[in-house]
Amino acid sequence: MKGKKYIVTSEQFTGEVVYEYNLNGFLINFSLNISNTSRAVANFFYTNLPSTLDMMQTWIDKAGNFKVEEVPADLSFDRFWEEYGKHGTKSMAKKKYEKLKPLEQLAALLHLPVERDKKKKDGTAMPYAETYLNQKRWE
Repeated sequence: MKGKKYIVTSEQFTGEVVYEYNLNGFLINFSLNISNTSRAVANFFYTNLPSTLDMMQTWIDKAGNFKVEEVPADLSFDRFWEEYGKHGTKSMAKKKYEKLKPLEQLAALLHLPVERDKKKKDGTAMPYAETYLNQKRWE
């Protein structure tokens, strides 16, 4: 699951550098899409790779010539529906999901792997998404 995303730009290159972190704060994707720059600038991104959000914050504080923008975490229903596995009645699940506070939405997303593991061990199926949300199984 994806959490925070940062995009780095600069006058020192054309393009962008993208860092994506999971909900636990670990780097899950790094994309270096730059041109018109020196090898030293490109190497900087590889040798200073922030593998955690804490490291990213330190990196931002020292970024200097780079502009770092945080892209908000995606807590949309569409993301939840994809992560959950499209199991249940979408319209009912959407109504339940949209009534949740952002922290509850985040908790519901974070708990999905735990719920899947539990159901796998029990040998039972995942509940419909609307049931999962209605019963607040992440609590």
